[in-house]
Order: sequence, then structure tokens, then C-alpha cells
Amino acid sequence: MALGLPEFHILDRDVPPVSQTRHQIAAMVNSRARCRAAVTSKRALENYLHRDAIFEASGFSAEVTDADDLPDLVARRANERHEPVVPWDDLTHRARKRLRYKAKRWLNTGAVEKMTAVRLAERDGSCEVRSWLATIAAINGR
Repeated sequence: MALGLPEFHILDRDVPPVSQTRHQIAAMVNSRARCRAAVTSKRALENYLHRDAIFEASGFSAEVTDADDLPDLVARRANERHEPVVPWDDLTHRARKRLRYKAKRWLNTGAVEKMTAVRLAERDGSCEVRSWLATIAAINGR
């Protein structure tokens, strides 16, 4: 039984063919009353992070683009810092996946904490995040 509560979902765009599936899912959610979904214009939420926030939180210098797999880039850099260095391609699939997961978790906590409104505005020129917040307010009747 549906509770009739408002819902808002943000889906990472990712890369084809995943992106097409995400757009289809968003369309299904958007067809329900008081439910909205948005697909990011960037590859993932981490791509909204500013390079200075990443640097301040980690010491990694990373140019962030809209299409990069940022958790993968950070995981590779973190791997290079460890001694002894094991080349990324020599790591097992499981080890790479674990490092990528740690990087993703860290980006969504440590780097996010270093974000400011100015940094977000620089990375989100089309104000997507602001539109998501406005949509959340609207479906909640505010």
C-alpha cells in the first residue's frame, strides 16, 4: 500500500547504456503524484565537488570535469601514495573495487565538508542543485 508521501530521487547520469536506463527510471518516478526524480547532467554527484575542496580534504590535486569517474581517479592516486606501490592494473578487481568504494565514501564526506556556496556555484553553473532543492520544497508544499 502506498503511503502517499512525497519522494525526490537524484540519479547519477553515469555513461551509456546506464544513462538511458536512468532517464527511463526518472520518467517513471515523475509520472507519480508528488514524486520527482532528476538525472544529473554530470556523470555523478561527486563531479559537483570543487578541486579546492578535494585538495583541502586530501592533499590530492585533481581537476574535476563533468565526465570523469572521480572515485576511480582518487582511488588510483591514493594507491600511488601507499608503500609499497602496487600498480593499479596489478591489483585484483576486488582490491580496486574496495579502494574505489573508500574513495567514493571519502569524497561524499570529507570533500563535501570543504564545499562552500561559492565553490558549488563554480562547479554548478546551471544551478542544478538549487533546482533540486526548489523541487523538494515544492513537492513538500513549501
